[in-house]
Formats: sequence, C-alpha cells, structure tokens
Amino acid sequence: MKDPENVRRGRLNKSRSKAIEREWAKALGTTRITDSRGTRQPDIRVGPWDVEVKSRKGHKNLVGLMDEAVAKAKKGQTPVLGLEIRQGNPHERLVIMRRSDWVAWNIGTTEDDAADQ
Repeated sequence: MKDPENVRRGRLNKSRSKAIEREWAKALGTTRITDSRGTRQPDIRVGPWDVEVKSRKGHKNLVGLMDEAVAKAKKGQTPVLGLEIRQGNPHERLVIMRRSDWVAWNIGTTEDDAADQ
C-alpha cells in the first residue's frame, strides 16, 4: 500500500510544476502544450523555440535537464531549457540553450559553419 504522505507530496509537486509552466507560458505570451498525452513534447512552443520548463531547488544536473529538452524538441525547433530555481524571493529564472544554437541565432553562423569557410 502506498504511503498517503508520499502520494500527497507527489500531487503537490505536480501541481506546483504545472503552475510554474503556466507562469512561464504567460510570460512568453502563449499557453502550455496540453494535447501531448502519451507523447514526448516540450512544455511550451513559442515561435521557433521548444521550451522545457523545470523547477528545482538548486542547479544540479543541468546537462541531464538540457538533454531532456533536446530530446523533446520537434525537428526544426530550437530546444531551450527554462529553469526556475526555487531559492530566494523572487525565484531565479534562467533560460539555457546550447551554445551552437545561441551562436546561430545571435551571430548567424555556428562554429561548424565557420570551420567550413
């Protein structure tokens, strides 16, 4: 039999995560992807970005969280990790992306493109 306290804690964690996803979506001027039952999709799609929102007390395992964002991104979309660190008030909110994607968006070429020239 499941421990009722663990069940309650799980429900509260899920509820908090969904509330944080809604807040991020509102800040980005869109809504959460809600029709993804049974499929691996990002939490938010806005323009060319697929945003996977995570909420943590610290910043451990950033590489694993970014790997999840990359895995969930649709082909042709740029994967982004929206990380809400729940320490302090207000919470620290970070947008994390791969350097090659950032360079492509902000400089116009990636390191691989520059090596070919």
